[in-house]
Amino acid sequence: KPRGKNIVTACCGTACHVKGADAIISRMRADLAIAEGEDTTADGQFTMENVACVGACSIAPVVIVNKKVHGGVTADMASELLKKNNK
Repeated sequence: KPRGKNIVTACCGTACHVKGADAIISRMRADLAIAEGEDTTADGQFTMENVACVGACSIAPVVIVNKKVHGGVTADMASELLKKNNK
């Protein structure tokens, strides 16, 4: 299946999980309207992937958008990151 133009990687490691990764991931999936069981938006703009750990636990929770690492992310920050990359 083709990947989206923008790749969003959410860390689900222990530190990120404890600091709210589930809420961040849920918010991003809702913002992007990605259906359950799917990874890519219908328009092909975004692909979301969850990984076990990105090795940046000291700045958890971590979201990577197009290879740029963002630490200390909140659900609101995640929404803004998506808006900035939706070009």
